[in-house]
Amino acid sequence: GIYVAVTWNSGPGGSSVRAVKWDGKSTYECSSGNVKIEGTTANVPGTGVRASGNCVLTLTGVSITSPVGIDASGNAKVTMTGGAITSTPNAVVAGGNATVTVSGAAVSGKAKTSANGKVVGVPTK
Repeated sequence: GIYVAVTWNSGPGGSSVRAVKWDGKSTYECSSGNVKIEGTTANVPGTGVRASGNCVLTLTGVSITSPVGIDASGNAKVTMTGGAITSTPNAVVAGGNATVTVSGAAVSGKAKTSANGKVVGVPTK
């Protein structure tokens, strides 16, 4: 299964983490908090992962197959290490002030940015 670790500010000096499951069959949505998904294979008919607001999302060893792999907006920060994104036309879409960084992942599809959105590690052309 898929486990999602969510970190939130617990006050001065620290944060707490809890694990949450993602079925990999529907869009995973994150709008706040620090979330970590590891070792998941997802096949989603629309958008694989949608990060918005102040979500900080870390994907490690996650494989996403969907028309749009990652859609980030607002102030979201998404980091993907390993795994794969198989998407047509866009593997990653970043808008607002969102940043998506991909390293060590096999990527099929392009990156699309708008309104200060930034994508690192996926070609935009």
